Amino acid sequence: MSMTHPFDTDTTYELLDDGNVRLSCGDKAGIFTGEGIYVSGDIRSADPQVCNWINNVPNP
Repeated sequence: MSMTHPFDTDTTYELLDDGNVRLSCGDKAGIFTGEGIYVSGDIRSADPQVCNWINNVPNP
């Protein structure tokens, strides 16, 4: 699952198979936990509410 941030449409949040969230904006990216805690990458800050939301969407 992936979505763009509602206030920053250039940033995409993507749920990874391991439960982490990948943010991408242009040629930069960052990996965050489902709580929005930085793990790795060029992007070092994320919206924790969006990370939590995308991480807790049930499978259809």
